Amino acid sequence: MVKYLKIFLALFICFAGNAFAEPLVTENFVKNIGPLEINGKNFRLVLNIRKIVKPAAAFNETVESFEIIDDLGKSYYNRKFQVHLGPNGFKEELSVNAYVLQGENYQGLILYYASEPSAPNGGRSCQIFAQEQGTRFRPLSLPITCYGKILDLLPATSAMSRKLSKDDIIKFAVWTGSFGVIVPCVVNWKEWSVTPAVSWKGFSVEADKRPSSEGRIQLFTKPNPSAPKTQVQVRMNSEIGLIKANGKVSMHTIESPSPMLNIEVTDPWLKVKVDDTEGWLRDWRDLTTIGLPAAG
Repeated sequence: MVKYLKIFLALFICFAGNAFAEPLVTENFVKNIGPLEINGKNFRLVLNIRKIVKPAAAFNETVESFEIIDDLGKSYYNRKFQVHLGPNGFKEELSVNAYVLQGENYQGLILYYASEPSAPNGGRSCQIFAQEQGTRFRPLSLPITCYGKILDLLPATSAMSRKLSKDDIIKFAVWTGSFGVIVPCVVNWKEWSVTPAVSWKGFSVEADKRPSSEGRIQLFTKPNPSAPKTQVQVRMNSEIGLIKANGKVSMHTIESPSPMLNIEVTDPWLKVKVDDTEGWLRDWRDLTTIGLPAAG
């Protein structure tokens, strides 16, 4: 008898919360982003949004689908997203924003996607669209993401537009654990692609540097573990400059939960100047000594 009573109590505890929980009530509404003027013609991004009206939920609003239309209501592109409800709200909350994107000789659209909950340095992606001879919009690639962030584009002619850098470049700060590597990607309107612009000369660096500590580090003449190296003494008051980074850049498809292109930098090296000595390093202990401890 006691055994069956324990089983009953366990089942009651497991299901009581769901049995007496207030049911989720949702409603749908539409949000318009625009006008988005491309080559003299206005477009709008129409977002179909689902919202939890009651009870209060942490993640209570998400985009179910969007459509790119002109002033006459003609559709030029549309996309739907999977929406999953949990006991306490949406399992994923998605938001979408859009700007006109100006290149050196072409115009298009750039859409930014943000999903919550997400890991630090994650949950953000972007996707660039162009028109096929004035007809439908077509994405140049899958949405592009990285463990890091998408760097802001240059301001353009209006609040609803952004401009690519010289040579039609968009940049991503890819986090490597101790510092960020700025990876430029070329938007190729003619070939319908967005690809990393890999350079042997190295990449710019983004880092939240802390004060250095006392210790000896190894600086290599090249970003190669077989290259000659020298021991350098780091002091609390040492002048340390971050010169550039090097690494293997790749872009591959991931499922998260829909397909995306993820930019990665592996085997990262950092060129620094410690007082009067320049060289390359990658060991986490050396990075910690110069004020760049590993962080998520």
